[in-house]
Amino acid sequence: MRKTAAGSWEASLPVRQGSTKRTTKTFRTEKQARQWLEVAIKERAATGTTEAVAASRKPTPAEKERVSTPPADRAACRCDDPNASLRLVAPIWVHREYVEDGRGGPERQEGVERQLATFAAWMVAEDKCLRCLNVEDVRRMYRELMKELVPKPDRSPRRRPADHKPMGVWNRKTLVDACTSLRKAMKFAGYSGGYPIDPLLLEVEPPRRRGSGESRRSRSTTLSETGRLARHMHVVHQLVLFLLRICGLRISEAYGLLVEDVRDLGVGSGGLLVVQSQGGHNMKLRTDDGTTETVQHRDNAKNDSRRVLVVPEAMMVMIRVIIDAFHLDDDVLDPKERLVPPLKALGGGQGGFRDALEKAATREGLTVVLDDEFFSRSDAASGEPVKVTPHKMRKSFSTDLLAEGMVIEKVETALGHAPGNRVIHRSYMLDDPEFRAAAEAADVMASQIERYLPNGLLVPTSISCTTGNQFVLQERREHIEEVLLNAGWLVRPTDDGLDVNDAASLTGLTPHYLRQLRREGKLETVPGTANGRAPMRIPMEEVIRLQNRGSDLTALAEEIGESKDRIRHYLTRQLGMTLETKDGAFLAISPEQADLARSYFREQTALRERALSVPVAANLLGTTSRTVRALIARGDLKGDILFHGGIGSVTRSSIERYVEARPLRRRRSPRQ
Repeated sequence: MRKTAAGSWEASLPVRQGSTKRTTKTFRTEKQARQWLEVAIKERAATGTTEAVAASRKPTPAEKERVSTPPADRAACRCDDPNASLRLVAPIWVHREYVEDGRGGPERQEGVERQLATFAAWMVAEDKCLRCLNVEDVRRMYRELMKELVPKPDRSPRRRPADHKPMGVWNRKTLVDACTSLRKAMKFAGYSGGYPIDPLLLEVEPPRRRGSGESRRSRSTTLSETGRLARHMHVVHQLVLFLLRICGLRISEAYGLLVEDVRDLGVGSGGLLVVQSQGGHNMKLRTDDGTTETVQHRDNAKNDSRRVLVVPEAMMVMIRVIIDAFHLDDDVLDPKERLVPPLKALGGGQGGFRDALEKAATREGLTVVLDDEFFSRSDAASGEPVKVTPHKMRKSFSTDLLAEGMVIEKVETALGHAPGNRVIHRSYMLDDPEFRAAAEAADVMASQIERYLPNGLLVPTSISCTTGNQFVLQERREHIEEVLLNAGWLVRPTDDGLDVNDAASLTGLTPHYLRQLRREGKLETVPGTANGRAPMRIPMEEVIRLQNRGSDLTALAEEIGESKDRIRHYLTRQLGMTLETKDGAFLAISPEQADLARSYFREQTALRERALSVPVAANLLGTTSRTVRALIARGDLKGDILFHGGIGSVTRSSIERYVEARPLRRRRSPRQ
């Protein structure tokens, strides 16, 4: 009998005396496991085998009652009312809420079902139901389901028992959302089952993170930072980026825009966008007969909203170029085409944009997200945490509107929130400025663009969107690149770059590591290379950047005559220091760390002159390392400080005295 990593108990017994085959069962408590062992041992003594108790024979009522008895320190639920079981009530409430009343789509329905199933599993493991829950039970359930408050287990068993209790499932943000569904399901169970629900249960709030007080919030992404991100994207991803940041669209709304949703008011007058659909990924849609189907474009926005946005002229200039390059074919325009051109699949695109945004943020040092709510470091300029995600662009848009004095009702309309739903105060107020004079959203963003991006939104890029990887656009490659080149949006690289082997020799890195940096988005290559069709070439400015980033470590290694790996090993492994990483390419060393390394390796150089390592001394004396260490302990040899890597040393002078006193004995070679 043993306790598993999940906290359950496992009991096993040979099926018969002397057999290697065993019968194994898993139980929630140690008491249950011991009770099963008693029954199994009696069964084997009576029949000679345990196979019957494990498979065919059902336990007697007395045995069943004894095995299922909970520990004495926990009160078991004796309620037989099915209306008090969350596992039975939850599917009924979910069907009524989302299928009959249509309060959410199939994706939301599935998410709520998973949330309530997790709560139900916890209650089953604790022998609790909705009727006998108390405030302390709910508080404990929230604490145990919140991952920030529960240590991660060392390992997870492949097979969990049926009554396994979930632990550390959600972060606090997800737990808050799940609690909303739980409260609604509890109210439904109360009035449908005819028993009162304690109002205090509905008021219990999830705990905050331990030791953090208020939840940490990130500042908005400025327009200048957005422009820096755009430099590392091709034009299609730049369009999506600025639709999120300038127009405040959700990413599904940006990919749901059609060409006919654009209303051009003329040069210098901006335009209008009709936001009324979603797209860019697989979505589940509920049909009239109650079934669901998977689609990639849905003709309704979130909350079935439809809104018209005023587009600043700078944003309209970008949209005009996109339409000319990707949608005009011999002066024929298909109004049903998606405004954001597809790259690899006719209906997708969100996944590729998210990857491109993450790589661009990494290149600019703005990617600081460890998980949904924590940040690893701060932006060097402001000292505040920065979180770069597609939805963060939408939040930054609302922050700019509020900062310029736009009233909250108009901000809600621009964001497409349901009337009266002040979700903006929960999720969209990254800063909480005092409201000033009202202004229109388009005017606010136009002034922001003029202030932070005076050259407009067409950020020049050498990254092509018509390479072999984007096969959907291959047929119209010449026309697309001609329009983009004429607009100054796409630029031809003037630097042919260096071969990866030449770049590796100049930077001191291996070709394999350079390719790894490129895959991680930390190294730019000449457009059209590194795609499987042409050898990878690295621009000279990237080579120079890598050389400069690693100058501290390289110069120190050359100065003291040691390898960079030995220096890094000494500082990180032996001293436990953390070295600053710059774009993942090199490690910068502070002056204090450099002084420690100089002193240590200067001492190591002097040690090599006056001493030998224990293995070398053992070979010289014709004995073993163990014998040499014994001689040092006895005083026949004299030890010194350790060599790098923790290897013992023996002074040369003590070896000479020992050899003079006792002639060398050569170790006998093994027989052939």
